[in-house]
Amino acid sequence: MMVPRSRPWPALLISALVHLAVALLLLGRPGGPAGGNGRVVQPGPVMLVHLVAASPAPTQLRAEQPEIAEVQQPAPAAVASEAEPDKAEAETVAAVDAKPAEQPYIDAAAMTRQPEVVFGLVSDTLLIVPGLKAQGVALQVWINEEGGVDRVELDSQMSEEDQQLLLAEFVKVRFSPGRVGRLPVRSHISMQILVDNAIRA
Repeated sequence: MMVPRSRPWPALLISALVHLAVALLLLGRPGGPAGGNGRVVQPGPVMLVHLVAASPAPTQLRAEQPEIAEVQQPAPAAVASEAEPDKAEAETVAAVDAKPAEQPYIDAAAMTRQPEVVFGLVSDTLLIVPGLKAQGVALQVWINEEGGVDRVELDSQMSEEDQQLLLAEFVKVRFSPGRVGRLPVRSHISMQILVDNAIRA
């Protein structure tokens, strides 16, 4: 009986390396052995990544923030100029409201004491008017609370020229003001006076 002769180890190692190289070569080819499901394994898509340098956006934003704040906030001078017309209008309204209401003229019958002549008429009845002849005149007189003449109307018929002469002299007449109680008031009275161009004996 013959005992088979065993192969040497170097020959086995070389054979294994050759088979491994062939297998790797076949797997690396595009048309190499297919996978277990019969499909050829294709290389996956290549993803390209582009690196872009980041812009200094935060710095630019911080630089623009003061400008935005300045646009949003009105200047103090503009606010003051807008407030000035409103202030002036308010002061005007306050001045109108503060003005006392004009008092009416009180008729003689409603006064406690009627006005009395203190200057301008001789014996409280005679008015000297140069250029006018002697005559009697009926008047309506409006007197203020200080005794001055505010207004005069003639009830008697006279020429326009004579009226102007008479009125120019009568407005110089002064009265003690009429009173209601102790309070001086504006008054309206009727008067009968004599007009002449000189004092006669």
